[in-house]
Amino acid sequence: MLIIRVPLIPGFSQIFIGDGRTGPEADVPEWDNESENRGYAASRSTVLVATGDRSDYVVVDVLNEVPAPDAIVLFTATLRLRTLVVSPPDEVPTRPVLFLPDEADWRTVITVDSSESENIRRIFVHLPELADPRLPDGL
Repeated sequence: MLIIRVPLIPGFSQIFIGDGRTGPEADVPEWDNESENRGYAASRSTVLVATGDRSDYVVVDVLNEVPAPDAIVLFTATLRLRTLVVSPPDEVPTRPVLFLPDEADWRTVITVDSSESENIRRIFVHLPELADPRLPDGL
């Protein structure tokens, strides 16, 4: 189920997805040759997705379901999150898009609509553990 849709223009050819902590608690990953080849840089609580140099919108959907079997999986791991921020990296952490029930390690799968970074127009953030009916909002 779609939880939220965020259209945005990438900053510095990338999209920030993760916990929006600032200061000494910030955990923003650094780019290196390996992460550039993968198309993303990741830390314990953040993923930066490379989008290429574009001036048009990229749409990020946050869903509480597992991805389709034929989806292009860019990232799969757990992220330590208390809120979820989706934004250009130069605006972090302006607006959390999702407040999670508890700070925890959340299983996260990020899929995209293209295997080429410069062609990515849609990013899907899958948080399947949010489908738990025990959560207060019943997602």
